[in-house]
Amino acid sequence: MGALLTCSNLGKRYGSTEAVRNLELHLEENTIYGLLGPNGAGKTTLLNMMTGGAFPDYGSIQISGATLKRGETPRGICYVREKNLFFGGAKVIEVLRLASAFHENWNWYYAQSLLKTFKLNPDQKIRQLSRGMESLVGNIIGLASRAPITVF
Repeated sequence: MGALLTCSNLGKRYGSTEAVRNLELHLEENTIYGLLGPNGAGKTTLLNMMTGGAFPDYGSIQISGATLKRGETPRGICYVREKNLFFGGAKVIEVLRLASAFHENWNWYYAQSLLKTFKLNPDQKIRQLSRGMESLVGNIIGLASRAPITVF
């Protein structure tokens, strides 16, 4: 089985702070990984580089064999951030529709099944949800995206 995502000699600096240094990482498909470390270890920086939110100062990232180029949005990745940036005035279903536009393998049947399972009203506005229910919307996006790489 080949690597789905590979980071080779990856590095990122913020001023004089080296957030990530000479990282080698190989993630295989159909595997669940956890990224653990103390504050300031570079976890968020790494996730941002893997998902196109930041670009390495050196090294390379390959996704399914294709090298991620500077300024390019990676295909096949769904990044569910810890702090969701949903529009508070939007309804749950509107947020799901928007998310579906970015994921070619989006599964509406699965998204609706998850809404029912968790008793989440698709017509409810995001700002009316508890923090836990808002987080659940992000999880539904991550699962229904059917992206080869989903980062929670």
